[in-house]
Amino acid sequence: MASFGARPGNLRNDGISPAATFNTLVQVTVPTGYALSNTINLVAGDFWENPDLPETSLSDLGFKLTNDAWPGLVAFVTAGLSSSKTEVLVSTLVVRSFGNSGSAPWSNMTTLEAGMVVPEGSTWTIECYDNDDNSSTDIDAFGQGIRFDMPGSSAGTAVSTISLAAPVNFGGERGSADNSLIAGLSPLDQPKYLGPGVRLVGGQLSAQIAGTWASEARIHLVNSALPGLSFDFQLLQQNSSFTLISVPADEFRPWLSSAGTGVALPSGSTWQVETYEAYDDAPGADAIGTGITFEVMAGSPSFPVQAVTIPGVFNLADPYPDPDNTAYSEVAQLNSCFASFATISASYERVAPDSWAADALITITNSAHPGKVAYLQPFPGIQNVTTFQAAGMRPLIGSLIGSTIPSSSLYRFEMSDEVANLEPGAVEALMSNVTVSLYSSAPMPQASLNGTLALGGGAEMFGFPRSISYELRRGASKLASGTVLATGAEAPFSIPLSSANAGPATLIWSGPSYLRRVQQVNITAGQQDLGVCTLPGGDIDGSGEVDAADIDRVITDFGFVGNYLSDADGSGEVDAGDIDAVISSFGLTND
Repeated sequence: MASFGARPGNLRNDGISPAATFNTLVQVTVPTGYALSNTINLVAGDFWENPDLPETSLSDLGFKLTNDAWPGLVAFVTAGLSSSKTEVLVSTLVVRSFGNSGSAPWSNMTTLEAGMVVPEGSTWTIECYDNDDNSSTDIDAFGQGIRFDMPGSSAGTAVSTISLAAPVNFGGERGSADNSLIAGLSPLDQPKYLGPGVRLVGGQLSAQIAGTWASEARIHLVNSALPGLSFDFQLLQQNSSFTLISVPADEFRPWLSSAGTGVALPSGSTWQVETYEAYDDAPGADAIGTGITFEVMAGSPSFPVQAVTIPGVFNLADPYPDPDNTAYSEVAQLNSCFASFATISASYERVAPDSWAADALITITNSAHPGKVAYLQPFPGIQNVTTFQAAGMRPLIGSLIGSTIPSSSLYRFEMSDEVANLEPGAVEALMSNVTVSLYSSAPMPQASLNGTLALGGGAEMFGFPRSISYELRRGASKLASGTVLATGAEAPFSIPLSSANAGPATLIWSGPSYLRRVQQVNITAGQQDLGVCTLPGGDIDGSGEVDAADIDRVITDFGFVGNYLSDADGSGEVDAGDIDAVISSFGLTND
């Protein structure tokens, strides 16, 4: 693990230029080599807007990372700060997704990847930037005391060494009879966790069919303890024909899909290997490999964070997304970094005669990451059966992998049938008894304040989410701050803390149209349950008191439909219910 701290820095939009005039550049030497993980931990930092540029948003701030051992490659990491704050103090560990982040097109051009080995003595260069440049002649924002931890696995640690001593055939696509399939390889002598890829050791590949490309040779691995997960990598990267080519030594190859990174591999489990071709040039072996040897890299463990039980029987109608499919929503309970696999149990019942269980899909989205998705296939390989029950670990794929999931954000699970056999809207199959257990690719904080916000108003589910801010203070010092995105009258929260801040503190809650409330807390190690904190609604004008002026605002906006402060009950419409909500809090004031 490498740590680095930035001196007070100026943050301004840089695009992908080497460095903008106003941006701060920091260089740090790596003392011990390691392999990158898929997260970076923001441990501390104080960030504030330039008061001369009030249109700046702290949510635009990020960091551009390069390492001189990988010239030309880059990763972008968002700071993930609040858009509603002029200053944010980070005092506890917050997980950030490593790779690409930000709204600008250039900040999605990830080339540094999890699993790449960062050697001892190499140099990191970190540039502070702003995604949206608000002035060509001034600094958008400032930061000081910024510190990251970069988790990683030991550069030389392997789960298993797999050697294919006998010649193996790279024949056709996966499942082809022309491929070699070898089971029972390299039993694990102790439990370990799967890393993000393999390190090549050596071997040779000889072409058997003229014109076949070296880059078409692939290897598919399955662990005996986890038949629901599989891992593929590309053996060689040369997009050209060849006669005889050596497998390079000490080169890293990432999994073609990251699904399963961090999964536990039990002692005594073994590997099955299939050698195959991405493109089948002709019947028989396209190429033959001899002495191919590689190490399956070790990684850090993932952690279970939430089991979502989806009640009822669900319609699988059309490919995602479609309103005829059944969807289910669940509040995220804990801050986590979305991992690349899940455990699922579910039952399947065919409705259309030609529907396959393998066509069923669960698509997972999260309100904090609009546009990002994760896909889960509950019944891979199960074809035209009437009913089927499944339980086990499954890979997740999609852009939601690696994203930080804030507590109180809203998960949405949509069940679909990806191959339509009937007219649009017709039910293809049914799914029931569904439980999806989600994992985090980073550990949960060791200390936190947990509880539930009770937001006065009346609506059980809000038409538009409400952003409730909190600050944890001790005297003049700010220990933590952030927001809870409330989707209904009850919003669970979890505030991560450092046990180094043990002792009494003041927790302050506030939100538009809600009265401020203050709680006295005593920070200790571990998880603390604060119970229910009630925030009365109805302070429409933000005066700190619910009075006649707030009723006047509701009357002025009466009949409006949308996200209005005068929608005191959160229903999505300003109506008589909002007058009732204001009256129920009439006379109350801020703490």
